[in-house]
Amino acid sequence: MTEEGIAAEQRVQFDRYLLDREDERVVGPQGPVHLGHKAYQVLEALIECDGKLLTKDTLFETVWDGTHVSESALTSVIKELRRALGDTPRNSHIIESVYGRGYRLVAPIRQVAAEEEPLKATELVVEDAPVARMGTRPWEISGLQESRIPRELPESLSSKPSIAVVPFQQVGEKTEPWFPDAVADEITVALARFGEFFVLSSVTSLHPENRDRPPQEVAEELGVRYFLSGTIQRFAQRVRFIAHLDDVIEKRMVWTEKFDEDLDDIFELQDRIAGAVARNIGVSISDAEAYRARHQPSRDIRDIYYQANLLIRRIEPKSIATVLTLAERALELEPENSWAAAMAALANGFQFLLGWTSDREMSRERTIRYCEIALKDPGADERVFGLCGPALNCVGHKIELAHQLTDKAIEINPCDAGSLIWGSWMDVTAGNAERGIERAKTSLAVNPKSGIGHLIAIPHAIGLIQLGRYEEAADMLEKVVEISPQGDALAALAIALVKLERVEEARDVYSKLDASGGAIGGLALMRVPEHQRMVEECLAIASAE
Repeated sequence: MTEEGIAAEQRVQFDRYLLDREDERVVGPQGPVHLGHKAYQVLEALIECDGKLLTKDTLFETVWDGTHVSESALTSVIKELRRALGDTPRNSHIIESVYGRGYRLVAPIRQVAAEEEPLKATELVVEDAPVARMGTRPWEISGLQESRIPRELPESLSSKPSIAVVPFQQVGEKTEPWFPDAVADEITVALARFGEFFVLSSVTSLHPENRDRPPQEVAEELGVRYFLSGTIQRFAQRVRFIAHLDDVIEKRMVWTEKFDEDLDDIFELQDRIAGAVARNIGVSISDAEAYRARHQPSRDIRDIYYQANLLIRRIEPKSIATVLTLAERALELEPENSWAAAMAALANGFQFLLGWTSDREMSRERTIRYCEIALKDPGADERVFGLCGPALNCVGHKIELAHQLTDKAIEINPCDAGSLIWGSWMDVTAGNAERGIERAKTSLAVNPKSGIGHLIAIPHAIGLIQLGRYEEAADMLEKVVEISPQGDALAALAIALVKLERVEEARDVYSKLDASGGAIGGLALMRVPEHQRMVEECLAIASAE
């Protein structure tokens, strides 16, 4: 159906609502939605544009027939429309503001035939999946069923324009040394939402070894064509950026601009910088702008948000405990904040899965409860999906939903190394070894200097075991356990060694696993019966005296 065809239909569905042109009314889940005439006209104009930008000038011309009115009149109508539809500027899931230009409808629309009943609210609804539980011994698994995940591999990133956000230099008073990295990380995330880019993870581009080196040298070593660098200065409630976009191949500056803004507008500013970079590379961003962040933190929890997002990558007990403390502090300030709830869910999920808690059942219950809070937010974005998906998977609850959330996060941001690595884990536990390996490789490709590269190798190696490539898996896992002898890596290595008939070596590895507490992490969540049996039988052999 063409855009013109949809626009011409008498009945059009968007989000949870039905617009009926014949009756000139909007119907929602609770019945008719009361709109003023101007608000209805603006909504109809947004639907006719079907996701394209509707400028303020066009609205004044079409809705007000060119009559001169103040911009506040349009703002008032937009507020009325958002209020009636349950939408907000901060958590927009229907009407998105495009800074200084106009508005666009970001909710998908479809025609509804006269005899057809409109769909229910557009939300992910999945029945409870079997819960993964450890048996009486750490390598026993109970009550799981195989499930098919009909997903495609992410689009290849190799032919896309490549870009890295290299270290920002902080000038002036350096009261918060983490602030430049946190902002650069947010700009990286904003760029990654433009799916046309290959965006190198900020964990790599902001690596400590790159701090005192010329940005162009860093970019050349990382193998990217474009690099974004600059300076940042924070003073009181103001922030000043001077950003530079350079082309490494042509050795020229593509663009530079100074931004001097109120700190309360920093998230909008980060998106503006990302959009300016995209336009100057020559990439079409008309569609990608619809995926801008829809759940930006308030001023009250901004610093908590920055610090937790940086710490969650350090998967070790102290950092995860700190993340949980930060997230719970944010929830004290804003009890329904979906990002904070999702972050608390993942921290609890890690503690449950990796045995970093004295009360595993309580951690599991909190993981589920925090996910429920986060996913109630209609404006939840890919960061919320990317946190809740692995959190649910860690505790074995609603695993199908966990896959959907993670896949959605990767669809929106195909260069997010975190979502890719958790997606890799979910794939191998579901028996999709090929895609699990591919996602692990892609995660490492966008984040080659990751401090958790050894952890990325674990699901990769488990996928190799499932494919019968035991020697490759053992070589990979031996390197992993030298760096971090954690339970899932030790268990996977013991399995690979048993398969290679190197039983004595497997027993030595199992003794280390047993001494560490015996938790086998994601291996306890295997969903394919064949893989469940392999884990149980191989670890039984490795544990035999």
